[in-house]
Amino acid sequence: MQGRTWFVPYSRQSIEADDIEAVITVLKSDYLTQGPAVDAFEASLAAYTGATHAVVFSSGTAALHAAYFAAGLDRNDELVTSPITFAATSNAALMLGIKPVFVDVEPDTGNINAGLIEGAVSTRTKAIVPIHYAGQPVDMDSVYAVARKNGLVVIKMPVTRSAPNIETETLNAELQTQNAANGLRSGVACTLILQSSAFIR
Repeated sequence: MQGRTWFVPYSRQSIEADDIEAVITVLKSDYLTQGPAVDAFEASLAAYTGATHAVVFSSGTAALHAAYFAAGLDRNDELVTSPITFAATSNAALMLGIKPVFVDVEPDTGNINAGLIEGAVSTRTKAIVPIHYAGQPVDMDSVYAVARKNGLVVIKMPVTRSAPNIETETLNAELQTQNAANGLRSGVACTLILQSSAFIR
């Protein structure tokens, strides 16, 4: 479009002097990957959310792949999720031979319709992957009720929320994406936040 002088930004960041200094400190250290800064970030995020563990990955795809694997999902299993999500939610499942089963969304929030999840559960279903879309919270009480009834793992994707929100659920794993469009930013990384040590093992 010729002559256009405005555009809708993908995101807006608030980067302060101490953020820049923290990056410079890492760049001057012996570690550009892994190392004490990552350990400190994981420990801080786990403490902030009240989780047992927080494990950083290079991307949401890698974190989802690890979450599905750690949850014991295997070839020919199924997971129930929303069709309105980044492709990694399904792609990471397909990489492991897991079939994503989509449940329709609520027209007012864009979130998975929790009332329809039960109808999508089969004998092959092993997990529910709800997506908190555009800052709108999913009806997690209903999601957890279906999960408990059917012995399913819940792996949450908190998309574009200001901070992770961990419920005290032993079956819970949460991914906190940290790309530019989300509240917590660190490039394109993703952190897997866990309530159960079994996932780490």
